[in-house]
Amino acid sequence: MQLTSLKKHLQSYFKLDKKGLDKISSCFELMKLEKNEYFLKEYALSKKLGFIHSGILREYTSDKNGKEVTKWISTESFFVMDIISFYFHVSARWNIQALTDCEIHVTDKSTLSELSDQIKNWDQIEKLFIVKCFGLLEERIVNQKSLNVEERYEK
Repeated sequence: MQLTSLKKHLQSYFKLDKKGLDKISSCFELMKLEKNEYFLKEYALSKKLGFIHSGILREYTSDKNGKEVTKWISTESFFVMDIISFYFHVSARWNIQALTDCEIHVTDKSTLSELSDQIKNWDQIEKLFIVKCFGLLEERIVNQKSLNVEERYEK
């Protein structure tokens, strides 16, 4: 399995030693989605954390009139999941659908939980991951309010 992009991303995010990097990356398996297939459907439980190796995914929901509202477009080297559903075991709020054929490195909650016994600073790594997710969200909100459509597209 091609884990190079995942390992590079993990290293840039968390500054792991080789042993930790190998241990975390060994928890992921390659999943292939064809265009229009779902990584997650709204109201299901989010049991997977994915790292996009290739392809494009869209996170969306439908409003009360049935109109699809896109929350996020995720591309190569993005993590993908419904974070609230994943961590709190509640129904997913979003559909996550492949816009193109995708290759995604995937792991599950129980596998990640086992890392806390195997990697000494796992709790800190997990906290840093969540903080970075919120940082991306904050940046997106500011961009939504301050940039025009063309500028947002170019980002």
